[in-house]
Amino acid sequence: IDETGAFYSTRSILQILKQTKNTIAKGIVRDFPRYETRGFMLDIARKPFTMDYLKETTKLMSWYKMNDFQVHLNDNEFWFHDEYENWQDGYAAFRLESETFPEITAKDLFYTKKEFGEFIDNSELYGVNIIPEIDVPAHSLAFTKAFPELRQGDGEKADHLDVRNPETFKFVDALFNEYIGGENPVFRDQDFHIGTDEYKGDNEGFRMFTNNYLDFVRDKGRTPRLWGSLSQINGQPSVSGEGATMNLWNLWWADPVAMMNKGFDIVNTDDSNLYIVPRASYYEDYLDTKSLYENWEPNTFSGNYSYKIPAGHPQLKGGMFALWNDLIGAKANGISELDTFDRIMPAVQVLSEKMWSTDNEKSFNEFKEVADEVGTAPNTNPRYEVESVGETLIDYDFNNGSENEMVDNSGNNYNATGSNVEVIDGEDGKAISFKGESSFVDTPVENKGPNYTATFKVKKDGNGDFSEQILSESKNGSLKACQKDTGKVGFSREFYDFSFNYQLPEDQWVELTFVGEMTKTSLYVNGQLIDTISEVSEHEKVGTFVLPLDKIGSETNSFKGAIDDVQVKNIAEKPIDPTLIPQSEMTATATSEHTAAGNEGYASYAIDGNENTIWHTDWAGVTFPQNITLNLGGEHTINKFTYLPRQSGDNGKIEQYELQVSTDGETFTKVAEGTWNIDKSLKTINFDPVKATHVRLVANDAVGNFVSAAELNVHKVTEEIPEVGGKVAITAPTEVKVNEKVNVELGINEIKNISPYASDFTITYDPEVFDYNEVTSKIEGVLVTGKKVEEGKIRVLASSLGGDGLPQGTNFINLGLTAKAISEESVITVDIAQVGDENGNVHEIEKGSTKIAVKENSIPDPGVKPNKVADLKGSEITSNSIKLTWTAPTNTEVSEYIIYKDSKEIARVNGTEYLVEDLKANTLYGFKIVAVGVNDEISRPFAKNIRTSK
Repeated sequence: IDETGAFYSTRSILQILKQTKNTIAKGIVRDFPRYETRGFMLDIARKPFTMDYLKETTKLMSWYKMNDFQVHLNDNEFWFHDEYENWQDGYAAFRLESETFPEITAKDLFYTKKEFGEFIDNSELYGVNIIPEIDVPAHSLAFTKAFPELRQGDGEKADHLDVRNPETFKFVDALFNEYIGGENPVFRDQDFHIGTDEYKGDNEGFRMFTNNYLDFVRDKGRTPRLWGSLSQINGQPSVSGEGATMNLWNLWWADPVAMMNKGFDIVNTDDSNLYIVPRASYYEDYLDTKSLYENWEPNTFSGNYSYKIPAGHPQLKGGMFALWNDLIGAKANGISELDTFDRIMPAVQVLSEKMWSTDNEKSFNEFKEVADEVGTAPNTNPRYEVESVGETLIDYDFNNGSENEMVDNSGNNYNATGSNVEVIDGEDGKAISFKGESSFVDTPVENKGPNYTATFKVKKDGNGDFSEQILSESKNGSLKACQKDTGKVGFSREFYDFSFNYQLPEDQWVELTFVGEMTKTSLYVNGQLIDTISEVSEHEKVGTFVLPLDKIGSETNSFKGAIDDVQVKNIAEKPIDPTLIPQSEMTATATSEHTAAGNEGYASYAIDGNENTIWHTDWAGVTFPQNITLNLGGEHTINKFTYLPRQSGDNGKIEQYELQVSTDGETFTKVAEGTWNIDKSLKTINFDPVKATHVRLVANDAVGNFVSAAELNVHKVTEEIPEVGGKVAITAPTEVKVNEKVNVELGINEIKNISPYASDFTITYDPEVFDYNEVTSKIEGVLVTGKKVEEGKIRVLASSLGGDGLPQGTNFINLGLTAKAISEESVITVDIAQVGDENGNVHEIEKGSTKIAVKENSIPDPGVKPNKVADLKGSEITSNSIKLTWTAPTNTEVSEYIIYKDSKEIARVNGTEYLVEDLKANTLYGFKIVAVGVNDEISRPFAKNIRTSK
């Protein structure tokens, strides 16, 4: 019995059980592959991957019975000679420990020889052959940087080993021997790939070099592998392919029939169909799996599948797709391990099917349904999913439990424990104080992949320290309260450090919300979108971030401050833009569209909410102008249009445009025109408001005689609800004596758009300082009644007895009080202020307050530092303003008060109230007030967060 065959049979049985929910039909199954080599190549040189990731990839391949995993161990930045004055500044890496040449081993991430050998052994248990590749003589900058004397030349030849230099052969001999020589070689008995990819210059020297190392590997009792290049690098000497396997990657570099005639076995790795270069414009970002499923076979080559060799040819061993990470160094695009998996998974599913099964009886959609059910390999979690009983995954409010056990309120019982943290009073309930360095809350959840919404309420210590401070971490990455080098909120993962355009205030509670999606992560502060890290934003990098939850805080560089109300949800919960016309209400038609091929084609792809699908005109090419028309599903007043270009490749990106609108779908009027840069950024067209039922984007010129669009959106003008405005007028004497009667007068001012016929005020005062007497009307025609709700609180109703409504600018209520106790400053506040209009509608207006001193004590000696103010609050709150009131210090005279909003000074006043205007509705603001003594002594601040009304 063949061990690998027996293992594959368990894969088949498990796949059946996964689809049938643990039942299986009785009978005999004959399950065997059509091709012996079913492979995938991963460029781990230009993007570092953890060993855990390689093991997860092996399990995925094994699950789908893919058996060759080619690991590309060394490479370098492709454009190093153009990007840098010094060629040695280009990024290059060799991912293995080398005792012979320690200079060549990558500094950011490498594998020890022991762990790489164990990786090969472990993969064999899963039926997967690891094919190690050391790419020489080109793509060798990792070697020539260490040994410049071995390079072929400068410029683009600096990453070429000199194939005429005897020292080059000594170096490569020793390097190869370190891994394939000896009794227990690192590369075990695997096939060994010697590279030979994209060499330029000295054909004869290259062919001698290739012959030498094919024989070198053969002499070790192994099968050598190499990249096809001998049709382009032609000449003498002849290169024998007997006992060697060639990755046939490009018909120009190597012709399949010619290579088989030389004796090579070949593996179809055709770049036109099987190459992925994430987020590049010259190869696929994702393989066109639909086209591959319906058209590709291992014996077909070229983009239109027109070049074919006999399907049963004994030298055609199978196929392999490849993922290259070209965009690093100066062109680094931020691709993560999860982004890579997202590209590998569908490719593995389709190619395994094409190289194992004998027919395609299922349609592509039927195949996809089965593939989705089969899913990921058992005991793997490549998308970092977390089990949860509901939408909320974690919910720590820290109000229950202690430092030793913090209760999860989500229902998942993901309770946590603390280390060097302290439960303290928070803004509302309890919070956790983090001490910096090693200070953390240990949770049972390690990571959460996109999609997620994570909220942390935080208050940074007021120490002026903005060095690196971590909010949460795992071995996958860290969420930063203060990112190193910038001091801003950010995150780090896989050797990338990202910073949002936001720095935490000090000594102030703010609510941070992180919304994680594939390709982007957004930061909201107190509910307001601050920044998004994505390729489309100014950051220009893929912003995928796996949320680390293993520890809130850190074992090494913890946040210094307090954290409260940590909540993580299983969805990307984003505020809805009220101006956006839902794409679901729209339909799209175009002058040309390609019959859907994978993720591109139909006009509807431009309004499907998916940035990875695109509308694309017919691949045969078009003449300009071309257009796409959106039926808005009804009439709207619109004033903004956005165009998101395709995010991979440049074909079809619009350069010259017109925007037209119509109210009948027949006659269109131009509202804007212009030109756009050819890049990935979101394009926005603003124009004067206009009624429309249809919007047409006209392309007068675009890249490559095609037109494409990833996403189109239209924004409407929302109806403005007339503002009533208005505020309470309240006046009183500034100073009275004990036992003196006090008249507090009230009225209304600045109300617009309605006629107020009634008012309803709730007034609070200090019952230790004043006694309530009565309320009366000050003018004829206004009825006033009053009722004591409780000690210190009076409700006062007023109504007009005539047809003109309540007067504005004239006080019509008199509240009678009697002073009974000394007070430096006692505040009388209207806590609730409403008016009613002629239609019976009730409207909130701005509240008010006044202060009265009752027989003040003598003023203490100046020069004493004032105590901090007390009782800071929003006494009157509207959707766009907050009236701040506070109680003055009593220990000394105060010359003025300094008012801060969100850590910025906004005013200096002498009294104990201030109206903050021009605010946004339903937004949380942080206020702080300090008292200034007569000799400029500054009190400690009093801080408070206050939210405007909706």
